[in-house]
Amino acid sequence: HSEWQFALHAIRFGEDEQPLEKLDELIRGRGLITYNGAGFDLPVLMLTAQKAQCFGLKALVSAATQPRWGNIHYDLAQKYSGYGATRGASLTMLCEALSIPAKYSAHGEDVGALYDAGEITKIIEYCSGDVASTLRLHAHHHALETGNEQYHASLTAQFARWVQAEKLTYLAPFAEVPGLADLLQRSLLGQISSSRYVARINSEWRSKQVLDNPAADHRRLRLRSAG
Repeated sequence: HSEWQFALHAIRFGEDEQPLEKLDELIRGRGLITYNGAGFDLPVLMLTAQKAQCFGLKALVSAATQPRWGNIHYDLAQKYSGYGATRGASLTMLCEALSIPAKYSAHGEDVGALYDAGEITKIIEYCSGDVASTLRLHAHHHALETGNEQYHASLTAQFARWVQAEKLTYLAPFAEVPGLADLLQRSLLGQISSSRYVARINSEWRSKQVLDNPAADHRRLRLRSAG
């Protein structure tokens, strides 16, 4: 997490060609982070794929059918409820508790009316806000889970700067982060620490490659023999 890269993709069913295939390609080879994706989003997508007789969606199926302790799909709703040990809370409640913007432009029950009114852009902006809320919530949870405060600092601060740089006015609440300067400083320290770690690992790997290289062993033997 030395440096994050961000992008927002909207897939419009009924307008995009092969939307399920596009979604499958988007999540292929990546970790998937959702809020209640296992309980709602993924089952709905799986049913949609069956209805469309679209059966080659390996990434989507892997995420939807992973075992409880899998590492492909990271469902925050399951994490916060202890995998059903407690009743759990909504994304909005958790975000409010952590001062994270959530559901500020619309709510789930508004989507049907927005669709009927042809307000597709507003639906996309609402969904993008949910994605941003989930990202910020993940930053809090994963930092605590791993004991790594720099993870939270780097993800939160760099996302805020990205929203500012891209001038995404509909995500403006995510650009205003209390203590942003401090988070950016900790993010920079994390980048330095990460760079040092990578450099050390690379150095150790190169040293091992030299030791494991038979040609290098042969040269050392010749040098010792000449001596």
